[in-house]
Amino acid sequence: MRVIGFTLAESDIQKVLFVKKNDENVKVGDFCVIEHPLYHGGTKLVLMRVSNLKPINPEMTLGALGALAGSRGLELQAGTQLEYIVGECEVLGYVDSGRFMYLEAPPPTWTPVYKPDSYTLKQFFESYAPRSQARVPVGTISGVGATFWIDLDAIARGHAFVAGMTRSGKSVTPDTRVLVYTTSDRAARWVEVSELTPESELYTLSLSSNLSWRWSRVAGVLRHRAPLEGVEVETESGRRLRVTRDHSVIAVTAGGAIVTKASLLREGMMMISPRGEELPGHSGECSELYVGSLLDACRKALRVSLHKLAVQAELKLSEVKQACKEGICCRETLIKLTRALRSFLSRAGRGASLKKARRSLAVLEAVASEWITLDPVKRVVRARLPPLVYDIDVADGSTFLANSLFVHNSSFVMTLLRRSLTFLKYRPTLLVLDRRGEYTPLARYGGVTIPYDALASSRSLTPGDIARMLGYTSTRAKAAQVVMEAVERLQRRGDPVNSKAILSECRSLLSLTGGRRYLAEIAVRIEECKDVIDELACRDSAEVIELIRRFPLTIVDFSVDVDFTRQYMVVKELLRTLIDYAVEQRSTGGFALITVVEEAQYIAPERNAPMVSNPQATGVDKVFTEAVSQAGGYNLGFIVVTQRPAYVSKNVISQANSVFCFRMRSGADQDAIARYTEQGDSSLRRVLPGLADHQALAWGPAVPAPFPVLVDVDVDIYPAKAAAMPSEAWRRMEEQRKAAQVEEHHLEIEA
Repeated sequence: MRVIGFTLAESDIQKVLFVKKNDENVKVGDFCVIEHPLYHGGTKLVLMRVSNLKPINPEMTLGALGALAGSRGLELQAGTQLEYIVGECEVLGYVDSGRFMYLEAPPPTWTPVYKPDSYTLKQFFESYAPRSQARVPVGTISGVGATFWIDLDAIARGHAFVAGMTRSGKSVTPDTRVLVYTTSDRAARWVEVSELTPESELYTLSLSSNLSWRWSRVAGVLRHRAPLEGVEVETESGRRLRVTRDHSVIAVTAGGAIVTKASLLREGMMMISPRGEELPGHSGECSELYVGSLLDACRKALRVSLHKLAVQAELKLSEVKQACKEGICCRETLIKLTRALRSFLSRAGRGASLKKARRSLAVLEAVASEWITLDPVKRVVRARLPPLVYDIDVADGSTFLANSLFVHNSSFVMTLLRRSLTFLKYRPTLLVLDRRGEYTPLARYGGVTIPYDALASSRSLTPGDIARMLGYTSTRAKAAQVVMEAVERLQRRGDPVNSKAILSECRSLLSLTGGRRYLAEIAVRIEECKDVIDELACRDSAEVIELIRRFPLTIVDFSVDVDFTRQYMVVKELLRTLIDYAVEQRSTGGFALITVVEEAQYIAPERNAPMVSNPQATGVDKVFTEAVSQAGGYNLGFIVVTQRPAYVSKNVISQANSVFCFRMRSGADQDAIARYTEQGDSSLRRVLPGLADHQALAWGPAVPAPFPVLVDVDVDIYPAKAAAMPSEAWRRMEEQRKAAQVEEHHLEIEA
């Protein structure tokens, strides 16, 4: 270690001032150490971090001779010899008998301040690192080089809050054209990504979950060093796109739109581009041919014959055959076919088997609306990348338009989940509430993906949902209002909402109001939908427990539609089921679960924050707040993810013990972190806007340090209510899965 300065007066146990030696380079964020004032001989070293540096020159203060000379354009050579730099350090603590302790006495003046070597620095972090069996490496500690671990045990018992620009920055080359809209000149234009500047508020064209377009705010433009090799994608229309190999893109297969890595694209797969942005030479024939496979895939998933489809669409059978088999049809025909398929889908009930139909139909409807075109991939080859590459962080989504093709990002949380499933000896049990359908690729690591409505029961449907299921397009109709009131009464009493109970309750209501003429109509409609209603009444929301018992990762896909009210009802019942089960299992030690909640502002918005639909009307916000407040002690932890913490309820933020903050420029978002988290203070406002690409500020029990640390993220124990640590519970659950597989194998042999 070498001396870089000496302590000054006015230092205390929390803040140490020192004067820097002239020949030493020191910058904000550097670690340094001093000897403990109560232990002599260097037996105890106190770790500090430089928080501020400022030059001092008595000749350049206000009213001094140097300031006056400078105003006249003169430079006093003697004045520069009087200048020195004072550093301010936050005192972090020292290690004593394996415990991290805070400084008990201030250092005297003239105490040497040392620059520690890497070995000394790593000792502070390695001595503090918890001996958990569920530590996952996700990066390195900035300025230290030590591995940064996230302790899943701590998250399962205390929750984590992930905020800011979490995208991992899979990137495009500097010459990639991006379509942006600027508020200053109110115009949309194509610009190279390297030319984007934050001078005015920017928006870029983005895809929503149902493939409709929107202008989304550009939260930031990221630049970082590129790997030596990437890939170049060329389409039939002549579009070219050079990206890093692991950059995600949106491709279309017979099963609809999917998110995949650029390196996994193959000839014949389709990419999405907005119509009107075709390059010369694009004939559109391949798009029409591909519409045929989408139509046929959707029809077969719904088990609809060509004849039935022709009757519903009011088309000739020959026209339907030509469209489905050859992909040749005009826009009017395609519109009729998509409307017919949508009608069949609405009557098909709910289930995971219909996911392919929904996604295929979403692409077909987008093509029919004439706002997108499908561009087949011609070739994918290796390509050398320039030294620097760029990425756009989109505030309310993860897609943007690059060289007329929609591309996609992946996130820090996806990296954490993937490593959790592949790095640990005993895989944790994870549940993801996937708002935008971006976690589906993780299913390959032993997981399962289901649409959210596969978990829907009659308890998670609103009275309006039941009325619409019976065919009432307007809830203002008298009969629809009777049905809704009947369902509301049944739900209020906790009675089963089946066809018989609804009809009985409607009969009771109409006998009181004198509107018995509506009863026959309601009875006919209930009889037509009897099977679907009774299936929902029999379905139990506890099915999710069976899934998380069977699979280490369960992804609940909410991108299948935009019926937010129904989604909120399903989430509410799902959370209630998880809480009840966690409490029930508290004494057995056989249950632990981490639930990822993406876009948390949807289900738990802060007061006066923008809302999507009305989550408060469904009660999902109260149930979520209750779950975060009480469930941690029962091994039910949450990873709450948002790019806008100012829009998330402060009651949720304050319950997260561990926090991971990425770059954050909004003052309101910085205030939310500073006010409502345990380590938050005004100094965060100086740090968060200047975080580098792939860099986060992290603190809490899940972090290998008792103070906030800067982390370079890899791109790629409390009072117990439960009988076992989460990692121990996961070990038991993994053994149960293996035992079940062995039993199934024996049964197959016997059969």
